[in-house]
Amino acid sequence: MNNVYLKSKYILEEFILIVFLRMSFMFKSQKRKTISVNIDKTKIMLVHSAVAPLRPLVKYKNVELQYVSNFKCLGVDIGTKLGWNKHIDNRLKKAKNSYCALRRIVREIPRNEIKIRRKLFCAFSLPHFIWLMFTWFYFTEKQREKIEHVYISGLRLVYSLSGWDDYTTLILSRDYLF
Repeated sequence: MNNVYLKSKYILEEFILIVFLRMSFMFKSQKRKTISVNIDKTKIMLVHSAVAPLRPLVKYKNVELQYVSNFKCLGVDIGTKLGWNKHIDNRLKKAKNSYCALRRIVREIPRNEIKIRRKLFCAFSLPHFIWLMFTWFYFTEKQREKIEHVYISGLRLVYSLSGWDDYTTLILSRDYLF
């Protein structure tokens, strides 16, 4: 056990050394005024699978850098364990918010005007699911089921199929977008 701890500590120290070398390069280039670094916005994130990893003190220009557990990069939430849960939850939350707006609009549209209801669903809710389709193959089975359930909840709203289970709703709506 102690040997594993020493080995992981050595790997972490080696990683920190690499980071310091890159930060020193940034500092040298900053002196040449090619790259500016906003130290107040600079954060550190350790990618790990441990419950409580070692977090050594890291300073840049005598300012201690703050550790974060996740951050958003190009619209994707990246966490310390590199999972998709937070990203999926944010996308599904936005889709559910669009369902609230659709629910108000759909009340005013008669049931026989399914094409209008469907177009509203495709315009406001479907784009949130399309964002998830690009990474579909990286999700676990549980995550896929969660996405499918929220999607089918939207179909229930469009086709006025409340009270039906997911698979029956999918069959009755004949909507195989997912």
